[in-house]
Amino acid sequence: MIYHITTREAWESAQAGGVYRAASLETEGFIHCSEAHQVIRVANVLYAGQRGLVLLRIDPGRLVSRVVYENASGGTENFPHVYGPLNVEAVERVFRFEPGADGTFDHQRIMLALADFQPIETERLVLRPYRMTDAPRIQELAGHRDVAKTVSALPHPYADGLAEAWIDTALKSLAQGRSLHLAIVLKREFAPEAVLPGGAGKDGSPGREGTGPIEDDGLFIGSIGLEINALANAAELGYWLGVPYWNRGYATEAARAMVAYGFEALGLNRIQACHMDTNPASGKVLKKIGMKYEGTLRQATYRFGEYRDLLMYSIVRSEYQPN
Repeated sequence: MIYHITTREAWESAQAGGVYRAASLETEGFIHCSEAHQVIRVANVLYAGQRGLVLLRIDPGRLVSRVVYENASGGTENFPHVYGPLNVEAVERVFRFEPGADGTFDHQRIMLALADFQPIETERLVLRPYRMTDAPRIQELAGHRDVAKTVSALPHPYADGLAEAWIDTALKSLAQGRSLHLAIVLKREFAPEAVLPGGAGKDGSPGREGTGPIEDDGLFIGSIGLEINALANAAELGYWLGVPYWNRGYATEAARAMVAYGFEALGLNRIQACHMDTNPASGKVLKKIGMKYEGTLRQATYRFGEYRDLLMYSIVRSEYQPN
């Protein structure tokens, strides 16, 4: 995908006519565009402090005009240039693109990174956006009381329709660059051998409780996410695993990968996480991935008829050590 910054007014006018023509098309013969990693730098140089902007995400394969990657400014870096008008149906998405209080667009970096998100792979796991086909597994695994009692945000009992609603919310939030909530999938080669698609054993008998169907990319075993505070350049990590997958190192593997993504891809400065005082195993995971204990939030949550303490951990960029 390639990107182009323009005014909201110019884009609305283009939609009415079906074609967008930047001023540079008349003066230079092409429309200036950028790749994702170039957008913020270009915006800070050319549009600092300017409001009323939008960012067009363009699918080059749907353009009627040709795209040429070239260096037309005397520098050393190539940029994508569209030689001709931009047909509006080639614009896949339009982002509201406003500067921050300091006039720069640095805070938009997270939105851009999430717009181009690709699944994260570890040795045994794939962390990918949810699919509606994950709903039955979410309801089954997250609905277990032993999981629900450690995560105050999980509804219990987990009623029909809640998983589908959660998936819809998570996908929209990802598309808007506000948060990153992902399915934890155990790769096929590490999934239980006795389980075949549909959850049946090799002899046709039901698979072990909680195993479920293996899809192309593997077996859904839990969820992990980052709730992002773009203004603070920080995020909160949260996760849960189905009971059959506890004590196998999956939580540590997934959490370590998410912390790496947060610092390396999103450019975060701080990632924090907390756990209930009744779930010390989660504290061990947080320590393993480099987080430090900060303190206890007394009676900060309420679960199953009791107020519970939350233990807070964090890691900041200066402490992060890439694997």
